[in-house]
Amino acid sequence: MQPSLRRASAVVGTAILLSASSVWSPQMGTAQAAASGTVTQSFSTSSTFSTKDIKRCIKVTLSGKTQADWKTWTVSDPYTGIKGTIYRLSNLRLLDPKMKATVYNKCGSGKKKAKLTKLTLSQAYYADKCAANTSVGLSVGTGLSISLGVTNSCGKVNLAKRSTTNPTKASSYTQSNTGTVVSWPEAVIGGQDGRLCAKPVVSLRAYVKNNDDGGNLSISGGCVKYPS
Repeated sequence: MQPSLRRASAVVGTAILLSASSVWSPQMGTAQAAASGTVTQSFSTSSTFSTKDIKRCIKVTLSGKTQADWKTWTVSDPYTGIKGTIYRLSNLRLLDPKMKATVYNKCGSGKKKAKLTKLTLSQAYYADKCAANTSVGLSVGTGLSISLGVTNSCGKVNLAKRSTTNPTKASSYTQSNTGTVVSWPEAVIGGQDGRLCAKPVVSLRAYVKNNDDGGNLSISGGCVKYPS
């Protein structure tokens, strides 16, 4: 199958730079597949939620792996004879997304572990390439589900989401999704510096006896880059 690409206006050395979102033209010459494979990268990112109303600081950590398929083609320009390389990264996947919350009496120096009466955690993910969110896949048996939600980057899109409430009094809570695979088969980007990201939408609600507070957290997700 011919890649859906077009030649950009820049030539660096002998490399022809192309975009994965453009249209292939026969005038560019014959493209031949050179190499392909899968790249997987781990991530761990954190953010804190501080609330004076219930006197708690909650550190939230997201972790997991992002994965994508990579492929290169070699192409020869029919007009100049210059040979170049086409790079494509596609089919973004999120593996084993995990959310952990650790509770402290305050943020900053001198903080100590503290407990909550109950905690609700919600983690949701979408592809940074907004058009890819029209098609989202989930592995069988996952605790996540697909539903519409509002995002900062892409507006209202399909989200792979899980929300749980733990009624146990504790200072640490974990929402694990071992074996879960979220996929965005329509996610694609070209260029050797291209990357695809699974962006999170995270919220919580914490309870101490009869009082509660919560909100959304600003936190980054996981990205996968073309292998070097």
